[in-house]
Amino acid sequence: MTVDDFNYIPFNQEGGLLKARELFGKDLDKLIQELNGYLIA
Repeated sequence: MTVDDFNYIPFNQEGGLLKARELFGKDLDKLIQELNGYLIA
């Protein structure tokens, strides 16, 4: 998962990257990295 994925359905239907940045701020990139660690494992 990358920040670019927020531009695709279903994320973009809920505000996309702008909404994600609004909700998670500077922690978004760290959160995505952590999620990727769990998704890959």
